[in-house]
Amino acid sequence: MMKQLSYTKLLVSAIALFGLTACEPAVISQELQQTKEAYTGYSDSTAERLDSAAKQAVRDGDPNEAVQHYEKLYKLDSGNPDTVLNYAAVLRQTGNPERASVVLAPYVDVEDTKKGPIVTAESPDILLEYASAKLAMGEYEKAEILLQGLLMDPRAPELAPQAHNLIAVSLDSRGRYRDAEAYYEQAMDLWIGAPVNVMNNLALNLSHQGYFDDSLNLLRQALVMVPDNGKVAANIDFVRGLQQAVQRNTTTFGKP
Repeated sequence: MMKQLSYTKLLVSAIALFGLTACEPAVISQELQQTKEAYTGYSDSTAERLDSAAKQAVRDGDPNEAVQHYEKLYKLDSGNPDTVLNYAAVLRQTGNPERASVVLAPYVDVEDTKKGPIVTAESPDILLEYASAKLAMGEYEKAEILLQGLLMDPRAPELAPQAHNLIAVSLDSRGRYRDAEAYYEQAMDLWIGAPVNVMNNLALNLSHQGYFDDSLNLLRQALVMVPDNGKVAANIDFVRGLQQAVQRNTTTFGKP
C-alpha cells in the first residue's frame, strides 16, 4: 500500500513538474513583454492600434493624421521595415522628403565599385520610396542610381514601370527631354492598367520639345480614360495656351 501511495505521489509530482515546464515559455514571454512595456511604452496592442489608425487615415485621405500615428509607431518600433516604409511614404506625401530619406537610409546601401554603383536594399519597395524621396529633394543623380539599382533587382520586376517613369521625371527635371521621352515610353509599354500618370508626364515632355499636337493628343487620350482627372484637364489648357503663345510669337517675329 505504501509503495502504491509513493508511486502515486511520484506520478503526480512528475505531472506537476512537466506541467510547470510546459508553462514556462509563455510565462517568460509575458514577463519579457511586460518589462519591455515598462521601459519603452511599447506593446503589441499599442502598435496594432496605431498602425490601424494610420492606415485608416490614409484611406480617408488625411495624410497629416497618418503622419502623426506613424511617427508614434516609428518611435516605438523603428526597427520594423514595414513601419519605416509607411512612415516615409506619408512623410514624402506631406512635403517632408528629407525626413523620409533619413528614416529610410539605414535600409539602403550604395557601394561605389570600378564597375559602377552597387545598390542593395531591405526590399524593392523601400528602395523605390527612398529614390522617390531623393527625387523630391532634387537629388536627381542619386535618385537615378537608386532607380537603376531597382531595375536590376530580381525581386520585383513589377516595379520596373514606376522606376522607368521616375527616371524620366529626373531626366526631365534637368532638361534632358529626349532621354526622358524614351524612359516614359518604356514605362507606358510595361504599365499594367491605364498609364494616365505616365501619359500626362510624357505629354508635358513633348510640349517642352515643341510637339504640341502630339502632347494634346496624348492628354486627350488620358482624359478619356479618366474623365474626372483635373490635373490632365488643366494640362490640356496649359499646353493649348503654350501652343498659342508660341504661334503668336512666331507670327510676330515673321512680320517684316
